[in-house]
Amino acid sequence: MNDAYETPVFEEGHVDPLFAAIEGGNLSVTRRSESLADCYEEAQANDWRLTEKQTLAYDLYAASFEETNPDARLVLLTSALEALSHRESRSEEAKGFLQETLERLYSSSLSKEEKRALAQGIGQLRTESISSAGRRLAKSSDAEAGGRGEAVFKRAYQIRSRLVHADIKRPSRDEVGKAAAETEALTRSVLARSVRNPTL
Repeated sequence: MNDAYETPVFEEGHVDPLFAAIEGGNLSVTRRSESLADCYEEAQANDWRLTEKQTLAYDLYAASFEETNPDARLVLLTSALEALSHRESRSEEAKGFLQETLERLYSSSLSKEEKRALAQGIGQLRTESISSAGRRLAKSSDAEAGGRGEAVFKRAYQIRSRLVHADIKRPSRDEVGKAAAETEALTRSVLARSVRNPTL
């Protein structure tokens, strides 16, 4: 049973207890995509070398299974997808606009500290957002994710933001649990495809 602080309490006996938990009241059954383990065995057999980003993504994915808290699992899984994402440059027109903005900034009367901080933020806008890059990566796995790869990532990223930013209303446990389950399947699929196609 769980006490008021959600701490599992059980009677010690001669038989090791078995536990089962269901987050919320919704159950879903999904078709397992290609085995990630099989994919890595294939990589080893062909002497494929994982990149640092792939290694980090796999470590984050593996670490998510050590977590029983769905909040932590979702953050780890979303971070794994972020690690595999590649931010593309914005259009020349957009970069030209940013350059004009920088020139106005430098000629302003703001303090050096403010100019430096704003210039750094503007410089990061030369490439697409991490959210946009992640959605594009997830969309590439739409076939394995039942056509919902992009939607799954977008939802997970939104919920993750609500979890880690204190000024945003926290999502319910049901929302987080469902998003974590969907994101695990998506992350597995993206990792497998990434190993076989490093330019993904």
